[in-house]
Amino acid sequence: MYRFRLVPLSRILPRTCLLPIKIPDATPEIIGNYALGDEQALLAKVRYNRLVDIFLGITVFSLQNHLRTTVKGIGQIEIDEIYVGVDKHGRQYVVPVQAKGGT
Repeated sequence: MYRFRLVPLSRILPRTCLLPIKIPDATPEIIGNYALGDEQALLAKVRYNRLVDIFLGITVFSLQNHLRTTVKGIGQIEIDEIYVGVDKHGRQYVVPVQAKGGT
């Protein structure tokens, strides 16, 4: 069960005590040439580089982009991309992803 609520703008900053994980960019060159600087271009890079898989430690698959639905008592919401995944024990997951491109 999820609860949505309005919160003040918050900045997520990397923890200085953790080492960065270096991942080579696997985005196909033709995609990079034509991608704009918007949310969809960012989501394409996330997908091609399997960043959700790497950072969550599960295998995920993109299910749907721009899922728009209504939440009772809240109203209409839109999620940029929905992944479904499975871990090594067979447990299944739904991973909503929200992206912001440009500035």
